[in-house]
Amino acid sequence: MVLIYKFEYFSNNFTLIHNIKACLKDFEINYKISKENNHINLFVESTKEILDEFSKILSTYLPMSIFLKNVEVESVDEFPNFPDINYLDFAPLTFCTKCLKAVEEKGNRNYYNPFVFCEDCGQDLQAKDLILFDGKKEIKKSNYIEYFEYTSKLINDGKKVKIKTLSGEFVFSILDSIDKNKKDNIKLLCADLNSISDVLVASKQEIIALASIEKPSINLNINEVFKSKNILQNENIDVRYANDMILYLLCLELEKYNIKFLAYWKSDTFDSSLTFISNTLYKKIEIPKISILDNGQVLILKSKNYDKSLDDVYKEFSEKNKSQFMVLLGENYLFEKTIFNTYASTKHEDGLTLYSTKIDGMIDIFKYELPTSMNELFDEIKKDTIGVKLMSNYEKSFPDIYKTALSFDLSLISENSIYSIWKIVSIILGFEMSILTGAHNALGNKGPRIDYKLDESDKIYKRRFNIYKLIQSGISYKLAGTNDNLICLGYIESFAHFVSSCVDMVNDEMKLDGISLCGDLFADKLISSFVHKSITKNYKIYYNKDFPIQID
Repeated sequence: MVLIYKFEYFSNNFTLIHNIKACLKDFEINYKISKENNHINLFVESTKEILDEFSKILSTYLPMSIFLKNVEVESVDEFPNFPDINYLDFAPLTFCTKCLKAVEEKGNRNYYNPFVFCEDCGQDLQAKDLILFDGKKEIKKSNYIEYFEYTSKLINDGKKVKIKTLSGEFVFSILDSIDKNKKDNIKLLCADLNSISDVLVASKQEIIALASIEKPSINLNINEVFKSKNILQNENIDVRYANDMILYLLCLELEKYNIKFLAYWKSDTFDSSLTFISNTLYKKIEIPKISILDNGQVLILKSKNYDKSLDDVYKEFSEKNKSQFMVLLGENYLFEKTIFNTYASTKHEDGLTLYSTKIDGMIDIFKYELPTSMNELFDEIKKDTIGVKLMSNYEKSFPDIYKTALSFDLSLISENSIYSIWKIVSIILGFEMSILTGAHNALGNKGPRIDYKLDESDKIYKRRFNIYKLIQSGISYKLAGTNDNLICLGYIESFAHFVSSCVDMVNDEMKLDGISLCGDLFADKLISSFVHKSITKNYKIYYNKDFPIQID
């Protein structure tokens, strides 16, 4: 009997294949594995009884992964003859269910052992002893559980404890002990994911992702009830779950004190410490940072766990938007396709670029160009009678805002990007917040229409973006008394419509096989939601896979 398991896996790493092979080693099964784009196919051949048992066990070995979307199994007529995948290059993994069972099982020789060896997930920290200091005094304990009991008591007592983990050394404390002056450096460790809503606003998908084998960090909003307690001053904060045995076992003990969250940060100032000395060099576990869009798309914001050959691809262009696009084409196997890419960043120059073998590479559809000064910008708006009247009314209605904007040094804003243009808009309209923040604070889900236009041309490439019309729109709404947050929402929503219209314009000239989105602006849920809604035609949308959506 021959079966094929089809795993829909949106990553080019070998972690899933490693887990599959770890399961297969316990069975007398003939197998082969193939990998193609977003699918990993496992062919297995054996008796029906063995395959039935294998199917039951496989479900316990399969990692809960941010990249694994679906699994299908079906019977096939014959076993394939292609070579099996033998090369497995993967990053160090977090703990698996097998080693968790060992450390939690009373009577097991590895009970509460943070240095447990696990062949399946690669847990192999060759150290024997924990080293605990309470102040300057070393505390000796007779077994591992006593070390974690003592450390959890220190934390409960309000002590700041520096702990050595497989991801680095951090100072941990209960939330009530946070130094309010360090709020920008503080992150959260959630000790109990069932209680995450006590502090944070998280979707089901985000909670599942925190518990996944990748153990990522996700930036989440602090809920209004907890915010009112004035313990955390942030609007949002990075949060993660325990990703190594030391933190996991500590979290088990924190349950006894009903401690659901710990704050952590990098510092050399602390009250107590828990560390270890490794007998050999060990591989650190990275904490990737991700964002999950409303449609379930996972975006990698920060990570080093990708094929390092992509770094060479990234270096092929001096412009970051093209470098990012080239990597995306490689990760998604799109070099034979026609793809239109939009790169929108808070830190780098934007670019809207078409790639196709029909044009032997890439061409820029257009780039944003900033005016050199506010005087130049205002003079350009005043070139027709409508603009003259608009600016005159604006100066009379908002003299202080007008004067402040006119005196602003535009050389302080240097990147040619939509984000830079939004900064200019905020200054001219006298907003107390950024366009993006204002849009998120807006009541309602629809803003006024803002003019995003390209100047007329008989070509689809090297077009000129009209920044002046965009700014005139905002001034008009400001004069009409439209709420500032609502104007901000209009700028974001209309940007999404503009991206969609550019896609359609290019597609009318050269039929697209898909579009791609790069840059950290597309990691913003509001922007991505508007963009996906605006792109009404059935375009395939691509993102980077393992590579971060933007390299800073």
